[in-house]
Parts: sequence; structure tokens; C-alpha cells
Amino acid sequence: MRSKSSFDREKQQSLMEEQLEQLQLASAALMKLAAKAEAGGKMEEEEPEPTVVILPGGKAPIDRDRLCNDILNTGVTAALVGGFALTNLEGGVDVDVGWVGYIIYLASYASVHACTCSALTSALMYREANLLHEDAVTAWAAERKMLLSLPMMKFGMGVLCYLFSVILTAWRDLDSDRPTRLTAMIIGLMSMSTVFMTVLKITYDNFKVNSKAKKDQKPPKAKKSKMNVRTVADPDDNTHTM
Repeated sequence: MRSKSSFDREKQQSLMEEQLEQLQLASAALMKLAAKAEAGGKMEEEEPEPTVVILPGGKAPIDRDRLCNDILNTGVTAALVGGFALTNLEGGVDVDVGWVGYIIYLASYASVHACTCSALTSALMYREANLLHEDAVTAWAAERKMLLSLPMMKFGMGVLCYLFSVILTAWRDLDSDRPTRLTAMIIGLMSMSTVFMTVLKITYDNFKVNSKAKKDQKPPKAKKSKMNVRTVADPDDNTHTM
């Protein structure tokens, strides 16, 4: 019959074996977690960073969302200005003021047509651009630069005609008060000059950036090296005197 002390020793030994087994299992689990974490860190380190493309002048390359937003912007604003100009045509020509009434009518008429054309062409191109695949937008836009610039050119024409008609309308309505008439004329001309200056500034900046980009893309000219050319007699030539 076993003594109590031997029984206690066997019990303690079995507990120690269980604890050792649990420690081994925990150590293996920790090693697996560490290996996964290390592999994940390597994958994150090896993952290439996204390429950021910046065109000359700090502009971003064309994509479908940017192109559609630009077309939509022009079309909506052109429709708004065309609606304003249409209100000047409702009363017809004011023949009592002579040539001023005819010019107001013609300027408003030109503004309505230009802005309506801008809105319609914008709507057609928005539909076409929206149907394109994302990878085909850049090539499509590069081949149709003139067509894409048409809505903005028409919109600019319509806005200038509308502003001119507003200036002449104030000139007609303020006929009885000369100082106020001149003040309104100065305000209107300043407004139109701001539009002109903005267009000229943007055009000049784009031209300067494009010119610099084209100049940087040209390969450097090869320098002409001066070489001393010396004529050497042909050893097989028998015409020379021995």
C-alpha cells in the first residue's frame, strides 16, 4: 500500500506536466501569431505606393468623373445665363430709344442662342463621356479637344453678350439722370473687363506652362565636335612613285 507522501508527489508531478503542456501550447500559439504579424508587415512594406501623376501646371490627369463634372458645370451655368437673357426679349424692341433698343435686342438674342447651344452640346458630350469606360476617357478627350472646348467658347460668347445688353439696358433706363447713367456704365464696363482679364490670365498661364513642357520634352541638341581630317594614302594604290 502506497504512502500518502508518494501519492502527493505523483499528483504534483501530473499537475506540473499539465502546466508544462499548457505552456507549450501557449508558446506555439504566440509563435504562430508572431509569424503572421511578421508576414503581414513584410507584405505591407512590399506593397508599392500609389503613383501620383501631376501634369504641367499642377493639373491632374483627365478621368471620367472630372470630365463629366466640367461638362455639367458649363452646361448648367450656360442654361442659367440664357434664361436671364431671354427675359430681355419678352418686351420686343424698344423703338422709342432708337438704335440702343435694337442693339439690346440683338445682344440678348445672341446670348440666348450661344448659351442654349452651349447647354445642348454639353448635354450631348456628358452623355457620351458617361458611357465611356474609365480607361478610354483619356484617349477620347485627347482626340476631341476642340469639341470639348466648344461649350466653354459658346458660353463665354453668351455671357459677354448678356453683360453688354445689361449695360445698354441701364443706359436706356437712366436717360433722365446723367450722373447715375455714367456710374452704371462704369460699373458695367468694370465687370466686363474683369471677365476679359480673367480669360486672358488663364490663357496666358496655360500657354506658358504648355510652352515650358514642350521645351523640356525636346532632346538636347548634339554639339558639333571639330575633328581633324587627314588623308591617308591607300597602300594598294600603285599610282604613286616608288
